[in-house]
Amino acid sequence: MFRRRLFHTVTFLQRSPTQAYRATVRYRRRVNPDEAGIRKRLRLLASQRSRWGCRRLQVLLKRERGVINHRPMHRLHRDEGLLMRRRKRRSADQLTGFDSPAKMTWSVRGP
Repeated sequence: MFRRRLFHTVTFLQRSPTQAYRATVRYRRRVNPDEAGIRKRLRLLASQRSRWGCRRLQVLLKRERGVINHRPMHRLHRDEGLLMRRRKRRSADQLTGFDSPAKMTWSVRGP
């Protein structure tokens, strides 16, 4: 009964019933008791191996601490600010190492 009243109070204050759902009002994230230790170890591993991403660091943590789900791992990685910058996409000219055919000068030698 209390949850229903709370839901209606929240909805009334927001003045739109589509903005607050009961599940959203009730949801509370369960905090892993070892999360602080995982964060600390994640920061240390990321500082030692700066080019490694979230998935590779998760493999290392799994070896040390056992099962770690990929969703909370990605959340911790993002919250710690360890996401690497995305590289710019390379053009076709840069990939081949040659100039584009439009820029090349062709010549044919006679016999």
